[in-house]
Amino acid sequence: MSIICGKMLNKDNVRKNEKLTKNLTILFTSIIIVLFAISTVNAHILLIGDSINDLPNEREETIAIYNKLIFDGYPVLLLIGDNATSENIIKGMYGADAIIYIGHGSDLAYYKNDGGISRAPYGLPTIDNVGIWTNKNFLSEGLNIFGFNYNGIFTPPFKKGASVIFIHTCFATGWVENTYVANPDETIYNFNIPYVNSGANVYSSGYYQAYDGGYFDGVLGQELANGGEKSLTFMEANNLANPEDKVDISNYKEYNNMIYYTSQNGGSLFIGNPDSYVLPTAGECSEYDIKAANYWYNSGKPHDDSIYDESINNSTSKNILETYFDYFINYINYFIENYINSLFNI
Repeated sequence: MSIICGKMLNKDNVRKNEKLTKNLTILFTSIIIVLFAISTVNAHILLIGDSINDLPNEREETIAIYNKLIFDGYPVLLLIGDNATSENIIKGMYGADAIIYIGHGSDLAYYKNDGGISRAPYGLPTIDNVGIWTNKNFLSEGLNIFGFNYNGIFTPPFKKGASVIFIHTCFATGWVENTYVANPDETIYNFNIPYVNSGANVYSSGYYQAYDGGYFDGVLGQELANGGEKSLTFMEANNLANPEDKVDISNYKEYNNMIYYTSQNGGSLFIGNPDSYVLPTAGECSEYDIKAANYWYNSGKPHDDSIYDESINNSTSKNILETYFDYFINYINYFIENYINSLFNI
């Protein structure tokens, strides 16, 4: 016989307790496995470069970053040139732990590259001429303008706390080509707010993160040079970055309750928690779940998809109807202003 807590147990009771202990061990082990799986499910790196096939230097930079990520063991979905359609990019966002976009940013040709006012909507151009547009709290596939190339608005479906990284992307930091827009705060806000509202940390830079010969620089570059076994926080990577690319974390700007940090020359920007990681470790990522992404996309990008329960705080301040109204007003203003400009040759 055995004595437990001062009580005498027979062999049958011992067997029952052993079986119960074994079952509980299996149960708790299963829970731990499930929780670990949930924390990494669908997690991957989405890498987009040269999305309209006209930036050979940015294409080389994208390939250098891709090779380093793969070497470090990351699962990467690479969309470059002809593969960078709006559908492929939006599907690639599904469950991503980080999105790295290297290439153009665009608008509706309102800004004239003259240091004047810029206006939303802004977009990421795609090889199929559809584009992924930012306006208010949502993204849209195409523009709802005469129904042309439009396939609905959606909330970015990546992991909460994901890194969204824009490199050389006009309007993301207020810079366009070689000029700074006259309304940088408004521009930065309208370009980035859909990503910020989805719970992402946004880093934008006009500087190269990867150079020939495998040399890495800038915040993203410092994380790449660090390898895939451990992660740097934005603060740590920023402290190691080249002076031109370094943002001033000690000072921030605020517009419409969105706080952001910039470099002294305005060429780099960060929005989010400086103590968050630039990239997860390679071991925290898993392969891209194309089946789940296809189902979500083909179902109309529903906002009640289970990915949002885990990935984002879907508490945007305006509902979809209000956002459609905002689109309508913006388009009317856009056409009126452009008509006036054409009359007076402005």
